[in-house]
Amino acid sequence: MSILLIVFFIMLFNRFRIIRSQKKIIEEQKQVVDDKNVEITQKNKDITDSIRYAENIQKAILPSIEEIKKGLPDSFVLFKPKDIVSGDFYFYARVNQYTIIAAVDCTGHGVPGAFM
Repeated sequence: MSILLIVFFIMLFNRFRIIRSQKKIIEEQKQVVDDKNVEITQKNKDITDSIRYAENIQKAILPSIEEIKKGLPDSFVLFKPKDIVSGDFYFYARVNQYTIIAAVDCTGHGVPGAFM
């Protein structure tokens, strides 16, 4: 009976060591995943910040709605980019007695179209 009890405790102790070892491996893997998530989050923030900056550049290039309203008081502009920036754009200019208006649909949409 005592031999059976000793064998049982040896098996139980061995199982405990295996579980502890597996738990340690899982914790190490979890730490690697957490580190990667932090890295991915930072890269995503950097890319988004860069695209937001491109949005500011795009807004600076587009003619202002106020400028268009001066020349065409009953007009409106509907400009809804698919993403933060758009490949499509509009143009307005007054040259002497002529008004030049353009609505341009670029190949590609969102960020790739805007870079084109």
